[in-house]
Amino acid sequence: MVRPIILVCLLFSFLSAQYPPDAAIFPVDVKAHRMGNSSYINNLSTTNMPEQYNNDLFPNLLMAETGQGVCCAENGHAFSGNGLRTLLVGAMRGSQTIFTRGSGWRADGADIYGYEWWPSNNDWDTVWVVSKGDTGGMPYWPDFVGFAQQNFVTHYGDYYMNHPEQQNQLRMDVIQTTHAWGLTGYSNWLIYNYYLIPRTPLTDVWVGIYNMGGIGHGGNIGQDDILSFDFDRQIGFTEDPNGNDDDYNLNGDRYDYPRAFNIYPPEGYSVDELQWTFDHGQYLNHIDIDMYNFMTSGNQRQPGNDPRGISSIWMAMGPFDLEPGDTLKFRSASLQGTSKDHVRETLDRLDEFIAAGYPLPSPPPAPKLKTIAGDNQVKLYWYPEGDEENVEEWQDPFRMDYGIVQQPFEGYQLFKSSFSEYGPWTLLAIYDVPGNAFEFNFGLEREYTDVGLLNNLEYYYGIKSISKPDQVSGFKALTSSMETVTVIPGTEVPEDVGNVAVVPNPYRGDEYYHYYNPPWEKASGTTVWTVNQNFEPMWLEQDRRIQFINVPSPSKIIIYTLSGDVVRTMKHDDSQRGYIDWNLTSDAGQTIASGIYLYTVQSQLTNNIQTGKFVVVK
Repeated sequence: MVRPIILVCLLFSFLSAQYPPDAAIFPVDVKAHRMGNSSYINNLSTTNMPEQYNNDLFPNLLMAETGQGVCCAENGHAFSGNGLRTLLVGAMRGSQTIFTRGSGWRADGADIYGYEWWPSNNDWDTVWVVSKGDTGGMPYWPDFVGFAQQNFVTHYGDYYMNHPEQQNQLRMDVIQTTHAWGLTGYSNWLIYNYYLIPRTPLTDVWVGIYNMGGIGHGGNIGQDDILSFDFDRQIGFTEDPNGNDDDYNLNGDRYDYPRAFNIYPPEGYSVDELQWTFDHGQYLNHIDIDMYNFMTSGNQRQPGNDPRGISSIWMAMGPFDLEPGDTLKFRSASLQGTSKDHVRETLDRLDEFIAAGYPLPSPPPAPKLKTIAGDNQVKLYWYPEGDEENVEEWQDPFRMDYGIVQQPFEGYQLFKSSFSEYGPWTLLAIYDVPGNAFEFNFGLEREYTDVGLLNNLEYYYGIKSISKPDQVSGFKALTSSMETVTVIPGTEVPEDVGNVAVVPNPYRGDEYYHYYNPPWEKASGTTVWTVNQNFEPMWLEQDRRIQFINVPSPSKIIIYTLSGDVVRTMKHDDSQRGYIDWNLTSDAGQTIASGIYLYTVQSQLTNNIQTGKFVVVK
């Protein structure tokens, strides 16, 4: 039978001769997914570690701590030996049979030779952590962008061994990515993506997952577990229905939920095009032909109890023919549920999630916040006008209660800051749909008037929208990003001079005006660490502020010394603002001295002039 050639675009073509085998110490690394279906991930293709790396470098390593933050763990924890999960690849290279794997439990005690996948000896060949939306910058994948809440990326191959004499080599590189979500309804899975990149021609390639993982905690973990397969969905289950016989003195029922994993066919293949092996109970060893024959047997049998008491199950698929330049990509997932049927439902949701491009439920958008400034007050309103979107009618097709809950929108949060558009923010009001079990049932409002403000100073307002929790998944209520506006209350611009005044008068140099609330002067200098235990802009001389109020537009202001020398000339031509600021510097850019100063304000429309004086004390 002729196997199809996999013509997949080579994503990582620059994996080249920079990776020779070397006897140096390799940069073995481990990271922990601590959200959702949590697990340790390393760059050896397993979720456990070689013995010599455990204690000193990773003192808290416990194989895999699963169930934290997901559906099925009481008190947040359920322990599973999923830590011995590893990638399996078997193939023919010419006439040679080769089988490569990570470590597996061995009766004679697995040592460092039990590991056949290793990173290169480059110091960057570690487990990379990439946040959602960020670009990773790995040398082998510089444009990888994180799409999950937590993304790990690592690279390994089977020709970097400290002791290559212990191993036949596929001469294959692997890129492994893992993806976790900690949100309710999206935390019951951990996704593994594998990219297999051969450097030599390989035929009759099989790939799979070995999972050795008893459920429970204690010396007898795995002894009583029941293993099974769903052949149609490519799912392997591990269950601990007895629970209490795992040398654990707490509630044995806390481990009654199954752990599971599955395998998806590689991109471009359907399930029916491939041969499958579902088997159990076989230790991983160094006899390649034995391991390859077991992997490719096509056996599909229900395990029941593992006769060796190690809860080991195999799932593999093939065959494929690969050439240098091909990339074989396949996906696997660790799954958790309250029952086998719940695991299947979880996988259904995961399939939909993947097909849709990993979209998460979103909050309703914030409404457009509009303002009307008045004398010592600001009116805020956010009801839709014209063709503006009515956010209260918002729907999200990625909510699991889509089509069931008529109005997933719940309410608004209104905020105020007198310092900056970035806060700090004070909550002014919460408005929400009345008569339900969510939020405060205050009732919906769409306008608010803030009174008692100081004229001619900046105030900042923000509004957010809130959703209801998802009534099917239990996914928590979400809050939108904030829509912000800046408003300056004040009187209307006067038609003529006559009421012009200067504030503050006198201006005092020993006052810390930038600490006023709202700040009269805004510090604009270099950010420094302050006594408030925060990074704040440093106040500078040019931040001084005197304000001429009730100024008509257009007009001209001239400031004099008592001897009649002109200090500063300013023009005011803002028809929306009846004030103008002065930073106490002259036309020559020099700071002024203490003293009494005179001023004239002349309307450019009426030519009328008003005079006055003010005092500066530094």
